[in-house]
Amino acid sequence: MLVGEAPDDTEDRLDRPFVGKSGKFLVRHMLRGSGLDREDLFLTNAVRCRSENNKTPTITHIRNCRSYLEDEVAAVKPRVIVLLGNVALHSVIPLKAKAPPQNASAKKESAVSGITKWRGKAIWHSEFNCWVVPTFRPSGLMQKFKSGSRFDLDLAIRDLELATRLVKKAPPKRSTPKIYFADTKEKAIKVLKEVQKSAGNIVSFDIETTGLDSSSLFVGFSLSDVEGRGFFVDADLLRDKRVDSLFRKFLVIVLIKRVYIIMRLVRDFWEWRGMGLGRVRDF
Repeated sequence: MLVGEAPDDTEDRLDRPFVGKSGKFLVRHMLRGSGLDREDLFLTNAVRCRSENNKTPTITHIRNCRSYLEDEVAAVKPRVIVLLGNVALHSVIPLKAKAPPQNASAKKESAVSGITKWRGKAIWHSEFNCWVVPTFRPSGLMQKFKSGSRFDLDLAIRDLELATRLVKKAPPKRSTPKIYFADTKEKAIKVLKEVQKSAGNIVSFDIETTGLDSSSLFVGFSLSDVEGRGFFVDADLLRDKRVDSLFRKFLVIVLIKRVYIIMRLVRDFWEWRGMGLGRVRDF
């Protein structure tokens, strides 16, 4: 299944996807270059209508049209979906671009982007139960091709070849995560020593509280150093000098570069522990 961005004037008039100039480029250069046949594919668009003056669709447009795409995926049951461009990418894999408030001008809406970062990746989509491969949109490739550059076209062909191989690839195996509760001083010391071995790796860390305001109580902290394994440490155990010392060492050693604070409450906790805020950044 190939998902484009939105119909151009020709496609909007004929009510058929990829029959305009970009569609012809898709068939002649992208599909043929990767050994695919249009007849073997289901072609559609993330946004159903041509936008005014052929402008790039916004997040609001994408969200308003997503139910149509969901219905098509449910009917076709594709093994692989190729996302052609930023709009298709945001439709299937919602990213951080935000829609404006209802009373705001559409000009203030966040631009959709990210295809350069995401292209060429094999992503398992649990909602659609299939593989997803983002790549560049045909219209953008066509413009570069006309100017004498086919570098991005070759990348897109490589992405389509990846999608072809994924048709026969099984879904990734998901293991049941194991959660360990450290409710004694001995268990907390063991957990913090274990996690310190992950120095240099990515470690997720969160504060657990009874609520989301300043009157909330800290009940503990959770962390994970490898996929499928998590730890929870009771906050009262930080009163023990050895546990507190290992906790501080964990923060200094493991979170070497920076710490992202996702809410004020966590920043309050950080200050309560007396940790310096020089490496802390609001997320």
